[in-house]
Amino acid sequence: MAELSTGYTCVNPDCDIVFNVDPGDCICGATSFVRVGEKVRTPPPPPPPVRHCVRPDCGQALPDGAGACPYCGTPVDAEVAPTVDPAVEPAPPGGLALVAADGTRITLREGEEVILGRDPGQSPWARLTEGSPGVSRRHASITIWRGDLHVRDLGSSNGTWVNGIRIAGAAELPVTDGIRIGLGRRFEMEVRSS
Repeated sequence: MAELSTGYTCVNPDCDIVFNVDPGDCICGATSFVRVGEKVRTPPPPPPPVRHCVRPDCGQALPDGAGACPYCGTPVDAEVAPTVDPAVEPAPPGGLALVAADGTRITLREGEEVILGRDPGQSPWARLTEGSPGVSRRHASITIWRGDLHVRDLGSSNGTWVNGIRIAGAAELPVTDGIRIGLGRRFEMEVRSS
């Protein structure tokens, strides 16, 4: 193995000053040094930014090259996120609600996102999850869209569950009474019509 020359040079390719010891800072402003003759290691380029669906009740990460969101079908190049479709019949009077074990009801309205989690700055219903350590600060979102229930995990640590099955990212299912939504393994709410 070849011996490296003695001394240190900064990683700036335009600087040719050699130091006997690593000085910490170079006159040119660089703060990283390598032994003379050693290759400069360049960090890998940052990953490309992740694009997300523009529809407010979706927001799913889009795979590279996707022309439309694989979850909701919204075109990737849509300029304005669609609003609630007036042709969609709203829920019946009284509508639907998420019901917690203590009887608290969170009304579900067509197109309105409900965020669940333990951080009161993220969810107005954070008090419901007190004593549930498996619930993340911003755990899941629930939306009724075109008559279907959309449940999306928001990167929680302990997962989001629908009817006892852990979802991978998001789930969409027809709205029916009795759908159970779990945040982690210990906190659960149920969808009920009023």
